[in-house]
Amino acid sequence: MLKQKNVQNRSAMERTSLWEEMKKNHLFYLLPIPGIIILILFSYVPMAGAYIAFEKYTFQGGLFGSEFVGLQNFQFFFTNINNALRATRNFQLR
Repeated sequence: MLKQKNVQNRSAMERTSLWEEMKKNHLFYLLPIPGIIILILFSYVPMAGAYIAFEKYTFQGGLFGSEFVGLQNFQFFFTNINNALRATRNFQLR
């Protein structure tokens, strides 16, 4: 009985707070940061480029300063199916 009580007291004394644990093993917590940065850089940043398809893009206006036209670009593209197929074929060949 006495041994069991000693073990319980020792384990309670050995417990550390989360902050102390992070300070002690700070390198292990810093290890995933480069991977997270690469994930954000190559997965989420390019999604801003998809926004260009819905605006009348100009270099002067930039990404968020250009006029938002919605689906008008797609309507223009698919109105003449021959031009759409030719543009798609040219894009795939290059």
